[in-house]
Amino acid sequence: MLGYHEKSAHHVKCIRTYIEHKSLSRVRRVDCELVNQHEKERNYWIQVLERIVATIKFLANRGLGFRGDDEIIFSSRNGNYLGTLELIAQFDPFLNEHIKKYGNAGRGISSYLSSTICNEFIDVMGQKVLKIIIAEIQDSKYFSISVDSTPDVTHVDQLTFTFRYVKQNETVERFVKFIPIARHTGEYLSDCL
Repeated sequence: MLGYHEKSAHHVKCIRTYIEHKSLSRVRRVDCELVNQHEKERNYWIQVLERIVATIKFLANRGLGFRGDDEIIFSSRNGNYLGTLELIAQFDPFLNEHIKKYGNAGRGISSYLSSTICNEFIDVMGQKVLKIIIAEIQDSKYFSISVDSTPDVTHVDQLTFTFRYVKQNETVERFVKFIPIARHTGEYLSDCL
């Protein structure tokens, strides 16, 4: 009985109607315009973030400073981060329009150009790099930790942590972190470690 129904003209017509309706329902959705707007906005911010992340990686890779004396777009004193984005914008119409629209917008307006977001990206990238270093250390057969104390520019003593380990028969040395220290006793330094 079921086999007879599946082959009937009425069932075939209903299946065909269902398939047509299903394929058209994506186009005829009530919120179709809202979905398209959301997708367009999402893609816009993805493109912005690709440029921001590439700039941060470029500066960090070369050990360059990020900020200057101000955070004003097109200021000669805004530092390497904004200065590099301005340079890219000269040749990238998308970034140029973004900077024109959102540059110097002020607090409360998302632009991904502020030092706050830059610091957040640096922290996220730093955590990712640290996880990679830890995984490499765990995979290595031999490793050592070098701990030293050095004052910073403000004369605050900081403990430096450097790991040496063997990776694919090569010795690798990675600086991991500065930790401000209050005392130089062996017990305190051991607790820090």
